[in-house]
Amino acid sequence: TCALPIFLKQQHQQQQQHFPVQISYMGFPGSSGAPYIDYMIVDDIVVPPPTHQKSGSNDNEWWSVRKWYTEGLIYMPHCYFVNSHLHCAHDALLPSHDGRGEALDKRKNRYGLPSNNDNDGFVFCCHSRPDKIDPKTFRVWLNALDRVRHHNQDQQHENMPRMNNAVLWLLKSCDEMEDNLRLIVKEEYPNLSQEALIFASIAERNEHLSRLACADLFLDTPSYNAHTLGCDALFVGVPMISLLRPDNGEREDDYVNSNTEIGTTKLASRVGASLLRAAGMYDEMVCEDMISYEELMVSCALNKD
Repeated sequence: TCALPIFLKQQHQQQQQHFPVQISYMGFPGSSGAPYIDYMIVDDIVVPPPTHQKSGSNDNEWWSVRKWYTEGLIYMPHCYFVNSHLHCAHDALLPSHDGRGEALDKRKNRYGLPSNNDNDGFVFCCHSRPDKIDPKTFRVWLNALDRVRHHNQDQQHENMPRMNNAVLWLLKSCDEMEDNLRLIVKEEYPNLSQEALIFASIAERNEHLSRLACADLFLDTPSYNAHTLGCDALFVGVPMISLLRPDNGEREDDYVNSNTEIGTTKLASRVGASLLRAAGMYDEMVCEDMISYEELMVSCALNKD
């Protein structure tokens, strides 16, 4: 540990000698902490500028995550995150006119998903890395899924579409991961069929984009958002739900003992809201707490049109 400050000083000197000005951008979703990185490109959602002052305090940044950043911040006017789909295969996209429904049903059948015929199915989807799914979020998803399936079973004799075939479509990392999630369903949601969980294998990029279009709603992971995958979902026309708590002085450790709520002070947990703002969907699809998140999931499924 004694050698670390010397090493950092040497790195600082070497970097300054070759690159007088260095800017961090998208490589790591947070501050580098390195003294030789001068600037970082962000936007005002992922790193909100300090605008509030704590009562009786002279510290204008009392709540702000800004104080954890060693770099000078360069604010982009809309969204700092960029991505390109110019080189994806054309067949990854669905037709935007006649034939879209038929093409979509064929894809859904290929992956064992409920079709759109007669509005009898709804696909909640999260193809983010499984390690981004925290226990609180997963249970909120199951709560909403259980409500949607049972709501429609209760209402199946009334004049409304049956969507008791709603499913949760997740990316599978290994058999153990699938077994653990299915065990939670079995032990905590006995009325929820195991068929309500569908797992997708890892796929190459064009197939990933092609099958992602089969989802009806993409579920962002609040603790660590979908970044590139969030762009992918919006690109193929799938709306996304995300979480962004108000900036009112709360910290991440304020939620450690909460059974449902999750903090969103980290840059990595704020990217989804930034993407949705750029797509013009912020007001409709960004929730301030997990209760609202669950309610929006249910509302989207029960009001599919």
